[in-house]
Amino acid sequence: MPTLKPLGTLLNAPDYADRVNLIKKIKTSSGWRFASVVPEANGRLKDRVRINGQLEVHPEGAYYIEWRVGGRQGRRYRTAVAKDEAIDQARRKAIELRAIRDGLIAAPEPEPEPAPKTTIGDAIDAYLRYVKMQRYQHNQTGGWLHIDQQSQFYDRHAQPIAKEHALEHAGHLTLAVSEISQAQSLAKGSVGTDQGLSL
Repeated sequence: MPTLKPLGTLLNAPDYADRVNLIKKIKTSSGWRFASVVPEANGRLKDRVRINGQLEVHPEGAYYIEWRVGGRQGRRYRTAVAKDEAIDQARRKAIELRAIRDGLIAAPEPEPEPAPKTTIGDAIDAYLRYVKMQRYQHNQTGGWLHIDQQSQFYDRHAQPIAKEHALEHAGHLTLAVSEISQAQSLAKGSVGTDQGLSL
């Protein structure tokens, strides 16, 4: 014997209608929107939808199932489904929601919170830190040097790097680091003499 539907429900409503909506995203004169799907008497879908109480045929668009978690004020979820599987997917989802409501199965884990987005204030602070760095371009090589107020060198991604590496990358350093240190030691040894240093 078929189960009786409670008072207040539509007699011809599908068996998934109490928890899950079958909708279709269609194109109207005012743009894309969602509309309720109207299945045929035999349970098949013929692209008929209800818009403002009127039945219309819209072959364009995609089918979705829609449900809420947390009652009427809860979060709404939508999932795209194939036309051939739309009614079956809606039934499965309605059975799953009833089983969760009745405590037969555990509710799925909530989706993890998305990573916090960069706030406008943090983005502005990062930009100002980047702009405060002084930038110099080498005339012949076109390489760039980035230096902040504390004489710290940075690469193009604003990561601190060694002075020698920065100078070498920018093309300012034509001598090897060992030659520079050797020249500096010779210059220190010749302080107070009249001899010049030639490199």
